[in-house]
Amino acid sequence: MMKTPVGAFRFGCYTARMILLLFVFPSSAGAQSSWPQVTRETAAATAAEHLTLVARQALGRLTLVTLDTHCYPARGPSWRVSFDLLDGAEAGASVDAVSGDVWTWFVVPGRHSFTDAGPSPRVPTEDARIRAWEFVEAAYPALRRVRLRPGSEPLVSQYTYIVGWDVVLDPLTACLGPTPLIVDVDHQTGDVLGVELPYVAPIWVDTRPAIPPTQIAERARRHAMLNPNQYPIARVDLRVLVDGWGAQRLVYECFQYPLQTENPMYGVVFDAHTGEPLYPIAPIGGGKYPARSVRLPRHASVMLEPGRRALSTQLCPPVLGRDGLWLRAEHLRAVDGVEVDVTREGVTVHHSGRTIGGTDLGARWRDYGWWVPLRKVAKALGWRVDWNNAKKEAVIRTGR
Repeated sequence: MMKTPVGAFRFGCYTARMILLLFVFPSSAGAQSSWPQVTRETAAATAAEHLTLVARQALGRLTLVTLDTHCYPARGPSWRVSFDLLDGAEAGASVDAVSGDVWTWFVVPGRHSFTDAGPSPRVPTEDARIRAWEFVEAAYPALRRVRLRPGSEPLVSQYTYIVGWDVVLDPLTACLGPTPLIVDVDHQTGDVLGVELPYVAPIWVDTRPAIPPTQIAERARRHAMLNPNQYPIARVDLRVLVDGWGAQRLVYECFQYPLQTENPMYGVVFDAHTGEPLYPIAPIGGGKYPARSVRLPRHASVMLEPGRRALSTQLCPPVLGRDGLWLRAEHLRAVDGVEVDVTREGVTVHHSGRTIGGTDLGARWRDYGWWVPLRKVAKALGWRVDWNNAKKEAVIRTGR
C-alpha cells in the first residue's frame, strides 16, 4: 500500500490539542508580527554554529546575511545566511528572526552543476530513508517526542533524494500537520545535505472533521481533475493547512495517482467541516494527463493596489454576506506596514504607530478563525475600497 504523500512535498517557498506544539521549537509559533529581535550578527553566528556542529561543515567566508520577511509570512521574518565552504561548495541556513532558531539549512557541494540532469542514483532509496532518520534522531532529539508518519517514496531530484515525514497532530483522526519534516540526502554518497524542520503553529481548528472521509471520497470523484473511472481517488488525507499569512483550515486532500509508481500530483482540496470544495491540485504547467474541466465554487477576492497583489488565498477566501465582505484577520499582513497579532482570545492590528483592537475592527470568531469586515478595517486604517460587483472583487488602495 502506498504511503502518505507528505503534503505533496510542500516546501516552506505548515494540534494534537496543543500538545505537540510544544516540543518542536515552540518559540517559533506566534512570531508572525513581532519585529526581529535577533540581530544580523547573532543570526550569522547562530547559522555558523549550526552548520558547523549539526551539518558538520568547515565554513569559509560569510557571503550573505539578509532579512527575509515575505518568503514564508506565517513563520515570521527570517535571516537568510550563506557561507562559502573550504572545498568550494556553499552552505546556508534560515534563522527565525524572533526566536533565533535555525529552521532549515542546506549544502550545495562544489561538484554539483545546475546545467545537466545529474547522475543516476547510486544509494538505494531505503538506505537514504534510514540515513536521513538516523541523522535527524542524532541532530534533533526533540523530534523523537513528535508523532511522525513516513511519506511516499523519496523523490529523486538532480543530486538528492528528498525524504519526508508528516507530523501527526491527532492520532485518533490521523490529522496531519501543515508542513512536513524534509531531509535532502545525496543520492551518490548518502550524505545529508539539508534539513527543513516542520512548522507547528498553535492549532485552533478542530481536528475532528464533521464529514467522514468516505463521503469526501465520493465528492472527490465528482470534482476530480482526471477521469475517476480511469484514475480512482487513491488517497484521502486529513490535514490542518496554514496559508502564507497564518490562516488555518482543516481540509481533506484527495489525491489521484496516474501511475502506481508516481507521486500524486492531481487532486482536490475540501473543507473537512463543511465539505466545500476549495481548489484543485495539479502539476505546474498542467501535467501530461488529460484533465477534466471541473467547476468549483466561485469566491470573492481582495486585491491590493498598486501592483494588484492578492490579499486573499484559496485556502481561506473572503466571505461575502448580507453584511458585506469579510476576510481573515491574518490576511491584513499582506499590506506593507501592517502587523497583526492573532491569538485564540483576540486580534490586535498595529499600523502607522497606532494599535487597534479587534473590537474596534468588528472582529468575529467563526469557522475556527478571526474574521474582520473589510469596510470597517479600511475606515479604521484610512484605506479606500473599490468594489467590482461583476467580478466580485474588492480593490484596496492604501495610499502608501
